[in-house]
Amino acid sequence: MDITIKPSDINLKSRLCGSGFNKSEYEIIAVNIILIAIRKKNDSWFVFTIDEYKSLCDHDVNWLEVELIREMANQEFFECDENGNFAITQKFIGACLLA
Repeated sequence: MDITIKPSDINLKSRLCGSGFNKSEYEIIAVNIILIAIRKKNDSWFVFTIDEYKSLCDHDVNWLEVELIREMANQEFFECDENGNFAITQKFIGACLLA
């Protein structure tokens, strides 16, 4: 992952409202990932599985949220490998910066 923008460089005051994700549910997931990266991963992007995402979130993750993460991978906001590891993409960063 060669991304030079750190999670803390993204302005979360608007909770990414009006971002390039064009879907409020994606914005919520993106905020969750950014907060996890800042608070629990030393301000670094990280690769995660669905189970790790669930364990790192401060809320109960439901099946819909899991499906939305998979949708985001289909939309290329995440890369997903054959082992179910998700990683943010430059498209994810770009969508965040539009907010």
